[in-house]
Amino acid sequence: MITDKQAHDELRTKFEQWVESDGPLPCGGIKKQRTSGGGYSLQAYNYAWEAWKASAAETLNVPPVAWTDAEELRDLEKDGCGAMLSIGNCKGADPRRQILLFTRPAPLRDTERQELKQRIAEMEIELSVKDAVIIELRQQYSRLQEARYDTSCRTPSPAQDNS
Repeated sequence: MITDKQAHDELRTKFEQWVESDGPLPCGGIKKQRTSGGGYSLQAYNYAWEAWKASAAETLNVPPVAWTDAEELRDLEKDGCGAMLSIGNCKGADPRRQILLFTRPAPLRDTERQELKQRIAEMEIELSVKDAVIIELRQQYSRLQEARYDTSCRTPSPAQDNS
């Protein structure tokens, strides 16, 4: 589970990477500008950090602007048009079939974030196992090639009869 401190630290890291993405800063890295109170020694960085946090908080509270369902998406794919229905008109619709539409991607819920992290960890394990198998197969192939070479060197060539 991601704590508020972890989310805050992740947000700050992204902010500092963004600030430093334009090139070297006149007073050294932005991390050197941090104060003990959590701000920055240069006021411009404090303003930018506050704006960054406000923007991040805003994205967490984005309401859906419309909704559709799987049938409309199939129509969109097949015919090139499908219906987007306004949020106010969804009183009779089955909420389990609704696909909410946002002006920007909806934030991940904690369960989705955990599932995603777990799947990434599983995929990394699968990759490491596959890498180990590939290394083992390459070693076996190399040993087979060496054995074939050794065998061909030791096998006497058939003597030709010149009688």
